[in-house]
Amino acid sequence: LRDVSMAQITAPALQVFFVTLMHAPSPSWLQPIFNRGLIWQPQGSLVAPTLIHGAALAGCWILGALAAKAYEKEAIDPTINGYGAVIIRLIKAGTFAMGI
Repeated sequence: LRDVSMAQITAPALQVFFVTLMHAPSPSWLQPIFNRGLIWQPQGSLVAPTLIHGAALAGCWILGALAAKAYEKEAIDPTINGYGAVIIRLIKAGTFAMGI
């Protein structure tokens, strides 16, 4: 659940923060759900798109973790096979998640 909350809430929120901070163009998913034709959008109008995008990211990460068998003890305990095995599982999960 920690990974899901990180992917669903923290990662997209940080992305919005840094895009705003650097005055970079907004990503295509970061649009208000209701466009009222106003020059300034009401406060909180970007919360829903951020959470929806985060839910999609969390789904990808869950599928990646299942594909890499990250639920096994060997995937999280470096005392069994060393840190190399843990990092390889992490790379496998991330690669699968990016492929989705």
